[in-house]
Amino acid sequence: MFMKVISFLFMMSFFVMQDNHPIFHKHQNIIQEAKDVFLYEVSEQPVAPKQHKKDVDYIGDYEVVKTIKITSDDIQNLKSVALDEKNYIKDKKTCPMLGKYAIKFAKDKHYIALVISPNTCEKVSVFSSEKSVNKQFHDLSSPNSIHQTLEKITGSSDK
Repeated sequence: MFMKVISFLFMMSFFVMQDNHPIFHKHQNIIQEAKDVFLYEVSEQPVAPKQHKKDVDYIGDYEVVKTIKITSDDIQNLKSVALDEKNYIKDKKTCPMLGKYAIKFAKDKHYIALVISPNTCEKVSVFSSEKSVNKQFHDLSSPNSIHQTLEKITGSSDK
């Protein structure tokens, strides 16, 4: 009986913790349960909405330069590192946000997309269909598992 109570408390604490992600909040399930996950190489600078070209795809305002093929293992790794709170820090870095990669997690009509800077200045910009997702620039720890995973998938390093 004691073990059942401990197990129940552990599971409840797990579910409570899930709702407290500092960026994705209660919508982290979009990443966890994403049916479609895409990895892109994107432009360094965002493009003003009025200058978007009709035949070009954008993540936020970053132009998609290339689609990168990923495996089911890559998808699981990208979900895991995107949700790892240790990757995100509260300190503010003074370097500019430049695009390099974008990861888009889609579940039904909902999505969360991360535009990730080169690892010379670890930042991420968040875009989402959900209003309560913290859509702004976030600084990443150095080193972080997001960049490490991207380096393994793409075979390239920014340093």
